[in-house]
Amino acid sequence: MCKTKTNTMKKLLLAVAVVAFLASCKKDYTCTCTDTSGILPLLPTTTTPFSNLNKSDADDAKTVCTATNTASFYTCTWAED
Repeated sequence: MCKTKTNTMKKLLLAVAVVAFLASCKKDYTCTCTDTSGILPLLPTTTTPFSNLNKSDADDAKTVCTATNTASFYTCTWAED
C-alpha cells in the first residue's frame, strides 16, 4: 500500500512540474504597424520586437500595440514569433 502512494505522489509532482514549466514559458512577439490609408503611405511601416515576455507582460504589450487601431489609417497587429 505504501508503494502505491509513493507512485501516485511521483505522478502528481511530475504533473505539477510540467504545468509550472509550461506556465512560465517566455515567448517572443512582434508589433507591426502599417499605414492603411490607401493613399501614399503617410507613415512608414514599423516593426517592434518584444523578447522573452511571459503571458501577463505579453497581454499588456498587446494592449499598447493595438491601441493605435482606433485611427483608421494606421493599423497595428500583434504576432507571436
